[in-house]
Parts: sequence; C-alpha cells; structure tokens
Amino acid sequence: QFNNCSFSKIRAFDTQGKYCQSIYFFNCNIRRTSVAFVKSDNVTYDFKMHGCLVEQGDTALYLINPIGTSILGNTIEGFHNYAIYYGSAKGLTIHGNYFEENGVDIDGRNAGGTSISVSIIGNFFFAGEGNNEWRVKWGDTHGSISAGNWANRNLHAVNQFVDIFINDTVENGFTTNTD
Repeated sequence: QFNNCSFSKIRAFDTQGKYCQSIYFFNCNIRRTSVAFVKSDNVTYDFKMHGCLVEQGDTALYLINPIGTSILGNTIEGFHNYAIYYGSAKGLTIHGNYFEENGVDIDGRNAGGTSISVSIIGNFFFAGEGNNEWRVKWGDTHGSISAGNWANRNLHAVNQFVDIFINDTVENGFTTNTD
C-alpha cells in the first residue's frame, strides 16, 4: 500500500507474466513515466488507485485481466498512449476521474478476452482541439455500464460484441460509434 507517495520517472512494477494482488495507491503523485507506470500482463486481483494525481508519460495503467479493481477520483492527464489499458476485466470500476489530453483515456479493445461488469461512471473526459480519438474504446464486453460521464469530443467506440448500457453526454461529436 502506497499512501501520499511521490513517483517521478519510474515504473511502479511490471509483473512479467506473474499475477498481482492487493496493490493500493492512495493520494499519490505520479509523474513523467517513460513506460507504463503499472504493467500487469497476467491476472490483477484487487488493484486500487484512489485520489491520485497521475500525469505525463507513456501509459498510466496497463492491466490485463483485472478482477475487483477500482480506479476512483484520480486526475489522469498527459499520457501519449493510454490512461488505462485493460482486457478481460471482471468487476472493473472507473468512477469520478478527470481525464485530460491523453492519447486514449480508456481502451479495452486489443488486450484480448471478454470483459464482464465494467462500470465507467461520473468521469470527465477532455481532449484538445486536434485530438478526435474516441475517449473510451470498448472491446468484447457484457453486463457493463457507462453513465453520467461528460466528454467534449467523441466518447465511445463500440463493436458488435459490446453489450453495455450507455447514458452519457458529449459536447461535440458522438456518444457511440461502431468501430
């Protein structure tokens, strides 16, 4: 558990094929990562990031098969690739975060496997003038929800394998797109 810690220009961990369990970041400052700050390419149980300021770098969170994971009340901005990259999620909660100027804010498309019970609620998504990427890219997903989110640009990219409830607001652009 990391409470009120500062991280600069480092990776917290890379599981390299091993599973990860009960890792918590609370009220931390995380800046300028040249690689994914957290990279878990196997099962990730009970990962939490709450109330953190996470800015500038390659990718903030790379989570394959996150189970019982929560990302709550963070500011995540300035990542070249992804703020959150995930696949095969079960019980992934992304609530009340502020996303600004990331390549893609949330991407669950290319990591493989079907995701179940993904909840994306009450987030703020801001992309600059030249960034027309979809803020949330859904992979094969069932029994999930996106509600109460606001975006100033295109919000959801979905495919025919997505079964989610969407009730969000977009200022300019589209709420959903078949990708």
